[in-house]
Amino acid sequence: MNTFAICSLTVKDILPESFTQYFLFKEKNILVGLLDIPKTNYKNKVYRDSVVVKIKAFSCNFRDRVFFLLFHQKCIDLSKDKKLYYSPFGSDFVAEVIECGKNVKKFAVGDRVIPNASYPYRLGSKKIGGIPTNYASQRIHVFDKNQLIKVPFSMSDEIASSFTITAQTAYSIIRKLHLKPKENILITAPSSNISLALIRILQNKNVNIYALASSLSHQEDLLKLGVSYVFLVSDLINKEKIFELTKGNLFNAIFDPFYNVYMEKVIPFVAMNGRYITCGLEPMRNPQTKISDMAMIMEHCMINNISLIGNCLGTTADLQTALNDFETKKFDILIDSVYNENDILMFLQKSFGIKERLGKVVYKYLD
Repeated sequence: MNTFAICSLTVKDILPESFTQYFLFKEKNILVGLLDIPKTNYKNKVYRDSVVVKIKAFSCNFRDRVFFLLFHQKCIDLSKDKKLYYSPFGSDFVAEVIECGKNVKKFAVGDRVIPNASYPYRLGSKKIGGIPTNYASQRIHVFDKNQLIKVPFSMSDEIASSFTITAQTAYSIIRKLHLKPKENILITAPSSNISLALIRILQNKNVNIYALASSLSHQEDLLKLGVSYVFLVSDLINKEKIFELTKGNLFNAIFDPFYNVYMEKVIPFVAMNGRYITCGLEPMRNPQTKISDMAMIMEHCMINNISLIGNCLGTTADLQTALNDFETKKFDILIDSVYNENDILMFLQKSFGIKERLGKVVYKYLD
């Protein structure tokens, strides 16, 4: 059974017929391959509330870049003992149900499912929730029944394998922002997957959408998606231009996926009683905001009654709302490209930003 994974250096000796390539990432040569792994024996792992699935397609998120490097280092360490070690990776997927525990009533063999990353708790329990796996490329998984949700028949595997983390997070953010008609909304890093999803949701709201980018390479696409104007970071020096384009109202809400990159720059442009919300940071970049800068940020927020909001993933209700909106064509996920078989290097280069993309990048198994 083909499995796309990070490999220990011994794989070439032990599995010489496997397709492998070196992926240069963050100055590290990382061996990756499409391995023929024997089918997992899961019979003794099917508990009462368990669901066994076979992965059909998967995709990576920004967080997976950090795990990718960690898993690579583990492979290197274990190679020293001449062991065959491989590490799957990835956090979004679509899978087919192949077996259910006796207490599982909401799924049946043959159903297509995606992860339910409900946070902070799993649906219907006090167990800590969150992303069900960091190894989505592994072909066979056993999950608790509350870690999965069915997808509509109309949703393709490409969309389904890209859906959960982006949609669940985006709908949680929208819920927390309490948007009002005619408000000005600024989206930073607009080519990131979560920002693209928010732009798509905001198309159905009576609001004005603006974007803040480091370049204008995607300006035309963003305007077609409903963005009124794309600012460059350098435009923030000219406050009069911001006032002119927002008709003197600044931004009622700002969504920023990378607070360690943009927060310091955009907080001065949040309107009185406005909201700033973030769901993450750029993990490969050192913090830029000093303690003295944070004091100025907090002072500005207090004087202007600005709410600072943190967001991690979303609830099951957020994910279900996203699925409902997909079925009524109010929401979807922008797909950049789909790869399969030996196209592993291009998949990684696009997924991790080495080659330019706009939307999710999917790897789809053919077996």
